[in-house]
Amino acid sequence: MVDGQTYGSDVIILPDGVVGDWQRKEEHVLHPQDVKIVLKMAPEVVVIGQGSVKNMRVLPETEERLKARGIKVRAFKTAKACETYRELRNQRKVAAVLHVTC
Repeated sequence: MVDGQTYGSDVIILPDGVVGDWQRKEEHVLHPQDVKIVLKMAPEVVVIGQGSVKNMRVLPETEERLKARGIKVRAFKTAKACETYRELRNQRKVAAVLHVTC
């Protein structure tokens, strides 16, 4: 749930809004092209929720592309990612990329 809205599929939370029903290139894999909108928003930190059992793999090139833009990457199980996002959102410009379906 984000700002009172329930999402049943993967979601990106940006400093200025939410991208619901976010589709990735490949199920359970986070490719560089999947985070283009995050790169455009240029947050200080991106928190990645990899699913309840960390099923979504973050490709090294995805992490490298984010870091090359000066974006810190923090990846966790989705529940921990949500907790981390809530802790950071009032302190820094942060985005969350959340795999919520498994």
